[in-house]
Amino acid sequence: YWPFMHKHAIKKMAKQPIIGNYRVKHMYMVHTFPALACLLNTLATNCILKRDFWKVVLQMGLIFILIQFVLIKTSGIILYEFINFHDGWRTYFAITVILTTTSIIYHL
Repeated sequence: YWPFMHKHAIKKMAKQPIIGNYRVKHMYMVHTFPALACLLNTLATNCILKRDFWKVVLQMGLIFILIQFVLIKTSGIILYEFINFHDGWRTYFAITVILTTTSIIYHL
């Protein structure tokens, strides 16, 4: 999110009347606090994650993509411009990159 979408998303959301400022604050919170919480949890506990859990991460990603597909097809609401299921190969390329990189990063 941070290197690829942040600047574009902030510009887009800040322009929305009334909720724009709150939406920007929301975007900072949802993309910062989960990572920070995971880091603090890792430092505070003696928990070692298994590398085999990359399969669970992949399955959760597939479920998330399925939910996005159903949401877009039933309501027309597109949450992420790069996953809109209208661009053909670009959407499927983005999904493949997201699922592959998250699985590889978790496996490391």
